[in-house]
Amino acid sequence: MDGSKLVNGRTTGSVKAAINKYGGGRKINQVTNTYKKSLNNASNSEISSSKAQELHVAKNRINQINENRIIAESEINQAEFEILKAKKLVRELTSQIQESELRAKEFQKGKRVEELPGQEENVQYEEVVKEVEAVKRDISKIKLEIERAVEEKFRAEKEADAAGSRLKFYTSAADKLRIEIEEAKEEEVLVELAQIQAQKELAEIEAQKKEEEERYSNLIAETRKKIGILRDEIEKMKYLEDILELTVSEVDVLQNELNLIKEMDSKYQRRVSLNDSALKTVTKDLEAARKELETIQAEGFQLMGSMDIIRIELINMTKEKGEIEKKEAETKNLIKKMNSTLLRAKDKLEVARASEEKAKSMLPSLSLALESLKRDKEAAKKEEEKLKEETDCIRAEIQKIESENDTKEEKLQVVIKALEVVKTSEANALEKLQTLVENAVKARASQTKSTITISKFEYEYLTGCAAGARETADKKVAAAQAWAEALMASEREVKIETALVEREIEELKLEEEQEVKRMEELESVEDSETEQQQKEINHSRKSLQGRRSIKDHDYSSTPLRQAKLRRSGSPATRRISTSTSLSMKRRRKVMLKIAKYFANEQIEDENSVPLKADTDN
Repeated sequence: MDGSKLVNGRTTGSVKAAINKYGGGRKINQVTNTYKKSLNNASNSEISSSKAQELHVAKNRINQINENRIIAESEINQAEFEILKAKKLVRELTSQIQESELRAKEFQKGKRVEELPGQEENVQYEEVVKEVEAVKRDISKIKLEIERAVEEKFRAEKEADAAGSRLKFYTSAADKLRIEIEEAKEEEVLVELAQIQAQKELAEIEAQKKEEEERYSNLIAETRKKIGILRDEIEKMKYLEDILELTVSEVDVLQNELNLIKEMDSKYQRRVSLNDSALKTVTKDLEAARKELETIQAEGFQLMGSMDIIRIELINMTKEKGEIEKKEAETKNLIKKMNSTLLRAKDKLEVARASEEKAKSMLPSLSLALESLKRDKEAAKKEEEKLKEETDCIRAEIQKIESENDTKEEKLQVVIKALEVVKTSEANALEKLQTLVENAVKARASQTKSTITISKFEYEYLTGCAAGARETADKKVAAAQAWAEALMASEREVKIETALVEREIEELKLEEEQEVKRMEELESVEDSETEQQQKEINHSRKSLQGRRSIKDHDYSSTPLRQAKLRRSGSPATRRISTSTSLSMKRRRKVMLKIAKYFANEQIEDENSVPLKADTDN
């Protein structure tokens, strides 16, 4: 009766109610909760892998910032070089202004002489005017170059500010990643705790499963014993049924015999000629037969009652047998569910272990990335400070150059005014000389003589000016030839060094292209690996969903293969980092060579300029 109640309760209730009756609902809920936690941890591990990719991208951006910084330094060096060129031009202009002042003074001294030839004065005046115009042109060129240098300086400052803002952004990103790494560590601790709880729950579930298996095996043995006893009783009842059938057949025979006897009795009653003794014996036999028939009928009724009881018991036994079979089916279903829960728990444990391994493999790479970011941040801060100092120095030099240019422009204006005054005085002197010459020519033309009388002073002055002019012309020609040869040699050196620099730049470009190709190949390999990992994860999830509908013979199914996470600190990435550092070093070497070359050229130009001034003087 208790078994029938259980069966009725199970048929009316749901599967969850049956599991709760056997005490397995709480454990299954706990296992499902742990499975959800493990899935969350797996998703967190995927998030941490995506964060590692973001770290890789941040490193690449920092490398780009460093390259931009190097380019800004090169532009600053170019600006400094142009400023040095401007200084050199200013010095040349000052030397030319001094020469023009000296010539103006000489011209004023020569103006005092009354009889100077007009053609030489005009030539000198035209030369002075040309030199002044050339000085003006050079000043305008210097102004344009200074403006360009200032623009390039502002560009470099803007790029430095942009690099600083990017560095701030990446530092904030690094801080966020650090916080996320700490959260990942906390989640790893939670995963370990969940794993320990899952192991404890697995042990409890296995112990409970063993207890339930023992209990159900005992119940099955008892039911089998009962079934054997009932089978024996059924065989006995079948034997009794056979006996009853025989007795019924005998009763039918006896009834037929009684009917025959009655007919015979009626016949004997008709016959009066029968003897009383025969009648008495026949009546005695009839009474004995009746008694036997009554006893047989009583036994038949007893047998019928016992048969009814046996039938009722057989019906009850069949009901109990059905209930026992239902119990066995339910126990089998419970065993299947427990096996499926065990398999799920094992899969969850494997997922948790894989997530732990992923987190452990990701932690050193993330820590190294953070350290490298810190180092890059410190280096960037130092370089920013250096750039700020250099920009301040460049600003101060530019202000000095602008102030010097202003003073020199003022001097040029003063000299131009003096030249204009000299020009007016020269024009007046020329007019006077022309009038004197015309008068002298008229006077000499009136005198019919073949010779011209000149004073000693005029003769000595003319011969001395001619000799001095020849000497200065020879010196200027020699200096110009030497200057041209030096310029040709410097141009040749410049061409050779520019060719070498271009070759090095081409080599660097080829190396950069090769590195870019390597990076693209590595990214394609990483993308293929991530796609394979995602496919394996999706396949594992599909297989986990398919395992819910596994039958009894699928209990010994192998666990899913977990995809191993590739470390970010692979040798390929190390090679890339070393190759980028080598390319950066080579670029720095090339820039240093260019700066040294331009500095040497500047020194040569400075050494050669005073020679020209000396020759002019």
